[in-house]
Amino acid sequence: FRDNANSASPSPCTDGKHIWVMMSDGIVHCFTIDGELVWDRDLQADYGKFDIQFGMSSTPVLDQGKLYFSLIHGDMRDLKKTSEGHVVALDAATAGQSPCQRYRIVALRCMLVRVSR
Repeated sequence: FRDNANSASPSPCTDGKHIWVMMSDGIVHCFTIDGELVWDRDLQADYGKFDIQFGMSSTPVLDQGKLYFSLIHGDMRDLKKTSEGHVVALDAATAGQSPCQRYRIVALRCMLVRVSR
């Protein structure tokens, strides 16, 4: 068996000027297209330690200047134990937290998010 995943499994996203990437340890980095670091942010520091066996994987989604992340982790086999999930948004230019944060209702086994503009 060969493990093809690594801590850079999520896909990066870009606006043509910047590149955003999240690593499995929850660190989000923003680089210029030339490779200069603009900012980084630790999502585990903001939203708690990830409880997931193989590392967190969330591809950032860029929309109207905000980066959205789906953070789903915990013991999904026993819903009475820790099972966490929420969608969070960061300002793409500054990494500042956006007022958008939605919790996922784990028992439904799906995620629907409505973001008002």
